[in-house]
Amino acid sequence: MRIEIWMAVVCIIFSAGVAWGVTVASLKKYLRDLDVLMAKIDKMKEAQTRALYQPDGVTNYMPRRECEKKAIDFCDKIAEIKSLMESMDSKREGTRAELSGIITTLAESCNRLAGKIETMENLAN
Repeated sequence: MRIEIWMAVVCIIFSAGVAWGVTVASLKKYLRDLDVLMAKIDKMKEAQTRALYQPDGVTNYMPRRECEKKAIDFCDKIAEIKSLMESMDSKREGTRAELSGIITTLAESCNRLAGKIETMENLAN
């Protein structure tokens, strides 16, 4: 019976050793994976820092209020330019109508003058 107890103890110790070895190997693998993940996280943090900050440490981020104010200012400038162009269009149309009237008057005057010249020539002959 002693040998049976002895073999059971050896089997238990051997099983515990195998379990310990597997556990240590798994732990080492997980630690290596953790190191790889931490390296990737560090690279991502560096990329994020480069994306958010200029080399001198000044942030590229613009606060929301400032961004909205700039957008409103930009839209106001566009509206101002649009109204300026519309006023220029209306002035151009007004000038076109005025010039059309002047040209029509000149054409009528030229026709009357041509008629008078023709009448004068007919009287002279």
